[in-house]
Amino acid sequence: MIFSKYESYIDSKIEWLPKIPSHWNIDRTKSLFKESIEKTSTGKEVLLTVSHITGVTPRDEKNVYMFLAEDMVGYKLCKKHDLIINTMWAWMGALGFSKYEGICSPAYNVYRFRSINNHHSKYFEYLFTTPNFIMEMTRFSKGIRPSRLRLYPSYFFQIKIAFPEKKEQIEISNYLDIKKSQIDKKIECLENKIKKYEELRKTLIEKTLLDLINKDNKKRLKNTVIKLESGSRDKGGAVEEGVLSISAEHINWKGQFDLSNRKYISPEYYSKMNGGKLKLNDIILTKDGATLGKTAFISELYSKKMAINEHMFLIRISKYYYPKYIYYWFSSQFNYNEICRCAKNTGVPGINSNFLNNLFFADIDKKEQIEIANYLDKKTKIIDDIISIMNNQIDTLKEFGITLINDVVIGKVKIHDE
Repeated sequence: MIFSKYESYIDSKIEWLPKIPSHWNIDRTKSLFKESIEKTSTGKEVLLTVSHITGVTPRDEKNVYMFLAEDMVGYKLCKKHDLIINTMWAWMGALGFSKYEGICSPAYNVYRFRSINNHHSKYFEYLFTTPNFIMEMTRFSKGIRPSRLRLYPSYFFQIKIAFPEKKEQIEISNYLDIKKSQIDKKIECLENKIKKYEELRKTLIEKTLLDLINKDNKKRLKNTVIKLESGSRDKGGAVEEGVLSISAEHINWKGQFDLSNRKYISPEYYSKMNGGKLKLNDIILTKDGATLGKTAFISELYSKKMAINEHMFLIRISKYYYPKYIYYWFSSQFNYNEICRCAKNTGVPGINSNFLNNLFFADIDKKEQIEIANYLDKKTKIIDDIISIMNNQIDTLKEFGITLINDVVIGKVKIHDE
């Protein structure tokens, strides 16, 4: 299939749909749907959940950690092709058309086609998950702040939409199913390649370092450290501007920084900190929680003064060793495995300074340390650049998919056989 324009367009007089094909219909959602308030008398049906990522799915197919009620009598009954909207998360696009018979939370709203014979649910699922329609749902949602917005049925029914007859709805949704599948396969292929390159990166560092070890040069990391300390707990020191505060959320698992969401502490609080004031060439490492073992090297200062919080260690290396070389030992896969092994043996997953002090490294000449660090910098950069290119390709494919769905489902372009 290829794209073209429809023969003629009209002004829809709908803010989020400026022009539509002249033969399409315009109506409020109330004319197509009615609210269903049927409830289960047993609570034994398949429990369904809805999200902005997966749409409507059986709860037991997902990792859901929210509390599950013991008695689900009174939950709402759902039929195939019913539209289920998470009332509290409609502004995020948490909706979908059900492929299942089941039940859902009373907190959800269930809508049923007035005439399923005249409409194709998959087409409307594509339409209702476009960014512009989600913005329209947000506009009709009520609440004092974004996290409290609710889309109630009376307001959902006020939203105007445009749509073709059922035959064209089916053609459009079938076309988008095929294209979406093709895009998803390309993305999956790229993601698998990225995983292989990330494994290659880990293996490169591990093999390079372990090949340096022999029985005479194995030394504990405590022999390199002139400072090993935890950051200080933020006790009301957070401010809009001030000293940059680094936490695990600001670094990824490759030690790269993302400071798009910067956090600050006051200069007064910084001056009273007992530890965690960063300098160039320091190593930082997360010491507990889900991000345990994340490591980064301070190769540049992103502000005049920087600090870490209490969930991280600052490690400062003696002048007799090359800090970046020691950083690679801290960030290696085998040290990470050792960190995880040790953390599992404690009541609260985490590590202490004594554990870090006893990690080992190959004590080689400083000149050779520099050569090894530079070698790993060069090789890992090549791999990181390849991964970055593939991530950009994934972003482009995702953006193309969103644009394609939007343009086809609102009638901006027409599909037809070649």
